[in-house]
Amino acid sequence: MYRLFDGTLLFCAVELYKTYNTLDISRLHKYQLCSLVHKFLFCNNMLPLVFKIILHQILQFTSIAQNNVMIYIYNDVTFQSLTKRLITFKATQLWNQLPNKLKENQRSSYFKHELKKACA
Repeated sequence: MYRLFDGTLLFCAVELYKTYNTLDISRLHKYQLCSLVHKFLFCNNMLPLVFKIILHQILQFTSIAQNNVMIYIYNDVTFQSLTKRLITFKATQLWNQLPNKLKENQRSSYFKHELKKACA
């Protein structure tokens, strides 16, 4: 607990995350990106049209056996630095780091439950 200058008490954010069984901002960001890739691969009908179009143009599913996705990175140095800042680039990196057992599961509820454990 921290005491503010006016005498009121402020709880540490970590304790609040534990109390409400939620993820901190950086882990929540990773969770959301992995969920987006899962929806793209297995529950495409749940995505808004704009996400379907953008993700379809950028992401390529390498193979069902590998359960990985890849992103095209252009040879031009300028485009490489821009590509690495895209949400889709970060999402593919995070997705490819997930355990295969998690990536193979198509059920959204199970995936989200296990993903939350993996992000914690």
